Amino acid sequence: MEPKVVLLLGSFDEETKEVLNALKNEIIRLFSGLDLYCFLLDDLELYASTDGEYGVLVELYSLDSITMFLFDNRAKILLHTEDIKVTRDNIASETFEFLKNWCNKKDKVAPEGLIPQTFFMKLELLFRASKIILVIRRKEETRGGEYIELAYGIREHRDKFYFFAKKDISLSTMVDELLNKFNVQKRGYVDTNDLVKQVLDIIKVDFG
Repeated sequence: MEPKVVLLLGSFDEETKEVLNALKNEIIRLFSGLDLYCFLLDDLELYASTDGEYGVLVELYSLDSITMFLFDNRAKILLHTEDIKVTRDNIASETFEFLKNWCNKKDKVAPEGLIPQTFFMKLELLFRASKIILVIRRKEETRGGEYIELAYGIREHRDKFYFFAKKDISLSTMVDELLNKFNVQKRGYVDTNDLVKQVLDIIKVDFG
């Protein structure tokens, strides 16, 4: 079964981060049995093997735990997932050990190393893999990095995007025009509970 991916984008000020984490946890709690993955962009690192054969998406799940997603870098097929305990200063070496161990178990030739991928390579992979991309705007006075991510992916993946803004904030004319130009679905929300309810309804419809 092909994994179902929901990607969350938003500023990482403390208030927005709290909303994003609450939303992610509720999605995982309710849909964990459907082979569904929910990712926060800021929690992810991407590596590619030196031979171009494999990719490893690393989710920084907690301070001492990460989840590895190993995939075929050419066919973009998920091969294996695994949770491991690790410290933040040796993630790259632990990721390479994980890949070598998997190759040995499968009697495959392990690559010579892993190469960290750029931010935009990570974005491209996640935009392709995701069925739903949620942009959450909790407050207007943040740096707005999610607007860069939105603008980068909206042309090719417009049908996947949903833009949520808290009802007591106003959007800039530029952002509003961008959303209208590409017919992105815009929704307002009152509080975190309202946001969670609306998002869960979207997932139920899109994933059946």
